[in-house]
Amino acid sequence: MENKIKRGTMSKVFDFSNHLFLLVLALITFFPIYYVFIVSITDPVQYLKTNLLLFPKGITFENYKYLLATPLFSRAIGVSTFLATVGTALSLLVTSALAYALSRKRLMGRKVLLIAVVFTTIFNAGMIPNYMVVRQLGLMNSVWSLIIPALSSGWNLLLLKSFFDSIPESLEEAAIIDGCNDVQVFSRVILPLSLPAMATFGLFFAVTYWNTFFNAILY
Repeated sequence: MENKIKRGTMSKVFDFSNHLFLLVLALITFFPIYYVFIVSITDPVQYLKTNLLLFPKGITFENYKYLLATPLFSRAIGVSTFLATVGTALSLLVTSALAYALSRKRLMGRKVLLIAVVFTTIFNAGMIPNYMVVRQLGLMNSVWSLIIPALSSGWNLLLLKSFFDSIPESLEEAAIIDGCNDVQVFSRVILPLSLPAMATFGLFFAVTYWNTFFNAILY
């Protein structure tokens, strides 16, 4: 009985400590976002007089008025939104289709393609060869230079292939018996079963496209 009481007490202490730690970690993570917002609505004169702001002083929204009135800001938001939506959709389509093909053992040249994909995860061509390829394709000064070269990556491709490998082939065989071709099997059977994985990789792609900065300057 005493051991159960001690275990219950230790469990409560652990839960409290764990919750407290996560709360402190959440506050530390949230503070930079809060601080940027506070500074954005603080009068610049008041900001220069203070080393650290915890609350806004001389609240003003002139910064937001300036941003919303600047065409470059609206264009930048539009480009980032286009990259995060169209780029993510195309990356999911290309990555999932290729990962599904590589997960099927009947694909001719499957081992060679897998070796080529793994090779890209180990060795990187570097900035100059990538720049030359983009230039030769005529994608310079185009938003597509930020999408087409980054449609897929070997690492994401192998991870998604591993997920497709876990789907029983009997489901595919049953769909084929019902008259489905490879495209219909992929769209009607594989993709609906892969929605959690697709959502996860979609988030990865969206964050990558949204944070694209250096390539935009380079291309």
